[in-house]
Amino acid sequence: MKKIFTLVALATFAFAANAQTESAFVNAEELLGAEAAETAASVESGKVLTSSASVDMKAAFDDTYKIVSLWGEADAVNKVSIDGVEYEMPMGIQGQTNPSPNKIEGGQNAGAVFQFDVKEDGFLYVFGKFACNKNYYVWEGDVRNSVANAVAYTMTAAQANDGKVVGYTLPGDDLGYYVAGTGYDDGSKFLAADQCTEIFKVDGVTAENVPASKSCTVWNNSGNALGVIAFPVYKEAKEYYVNACGSKVTVNGFVFVKGAAQIGNVTFAKGESTGINNVAAVSAKKAAKKAIVNGRLVIEKNGKQFSVAGAQIK
Repeated sequence: MKKIFTLVALATFAFAANAQTESAFVNAEELLGAEAAETAASVESGKVLTSSASVDMKAAFDDTYKIVSLWGEADAVNKVSIDGVEYEMPMGIQGQTNPSPNKIEGGQNAGAVFQFDVKEDGFLYVFGKFACNKNYYVWEGDVRNSVANAVAYTMTAAQANDGKVVGYTLPGDDLGYYVAGTGYDDGSKFLAADQCTEIFKVDGVTAENVPASKSCTVWNNSGNALGVIAFPVYKEAKEYYVNACGSKVTVNGFVFVKGAAQIGNVTFAKGESTGINNVAAVSAKKAAKKAIVNGRLVIEKNGKQFSVAGAQIK
């Protein structure tokens, strides 16, 4: 497996000069059916949920999935920017079976786990709905045969009730792999959600191993947040997996920056919904019926033209 760069929490770095950005978001209703907002729909292992040129996002294992909102309050943020490029968040999807087994080596090989197959080196940003009392993990390797390694990552999230930005970086070794026993585990297995160790950073102040009895105090609430898990990926490793330990996670898509070696600047905003990012999940054949302008795929909304990625064409 290829060497992983050490992550730096919530820091701003320039992308590589030749970096190319790709994005893909699930169209939850098209994928699962509108009824999946109430009744979970079956999804087979390996099913492609959404794709870009360099990354396929899949369901890692057989499970049932529901359509889930990425925020709980009406005034919650609904847009995320990566180095100034804004992405609107559509509805997400959530597997209904808690991942297992509950161990820190090899990865989870059953339950609600999202798989990312990568074809190029770069930096991957996975968008989702996160909570302060859950553990989240990224794996590199073959989780099916329990030979995956946990990857150090940076999470940045905006709380649903007030938009306050919180985040943390899991400790990593020189290769960028998560160091067992330094975060959400006791060195041999993952801790339960109510036993989590808090390692969050708010307003420049890092909480040092806040016990579970004070869980969520760093977030200023016990609710949900719209956020991003960011980590480097390598085509030699081929497969990466994202899951909540012993619980479920809602994911709605990703941004991939080809050639980037470090995390970019992540910011959040709220505003009127355009629904543009849902187009990214539509098949190329279906989307091509919209329009081709100067060789680019576009759609029209309210008399204005937008690229598939959501940027208005002037």
